[in-house]
Amino acid sequence: MTEYSRGLQSLVPFVRSLFARRWIRFGFVGGVSAFNYFLFGYLLVTVLALPIFLGNAAAYLLAFGISYTGQCRWTFQAQGFHKSMLPRYALAQAAGLVLNTCLIWLLRHIGLSYILSMPVAALLVAFVTYLLCKYFVFRSAAGK
Repeated sequence: MTEYSRGLQSLVPFVRSLFARRWIRFGFVGGVSAFNYFLFGYLLVTVLALPIFLGNAAAYLLAFGISYTGQCRWTFQAQGFHKSMLPRYALAQAAGLVLNTCLIWLLRHIGLSYILSMPVAALLVAFVTYLLCKYFVFRSAAGK
């Protein structure tokens, strides 16, 4: 066995232990969703030449579907009904958007640049959204 293959074999348990943590899965799904939003937006607006509003809205909806599915099935392993969880997820995401906007405004108001305000707000909103998902959206799976 080569040094490289031994290194890979020792990496597998490490990655498994990381993904055993729900908040790591939450962040991973969020990152995958954000990547897909950018990718779909680029393809729909730039390659397929859809109008910006339509292409962006379609990209957002596709990414929302990826995010909901990933958070429901993998992150929280929820067994509830989508007719109740999906609207709660949409509400949690809307609350995240409002909170993000308010935080950006507040941070800008106290003198932080926009480019620094964005990651601060994104991290705080991700934390709040995680809690909303755990205790409100997918609450039946929160104990897992």
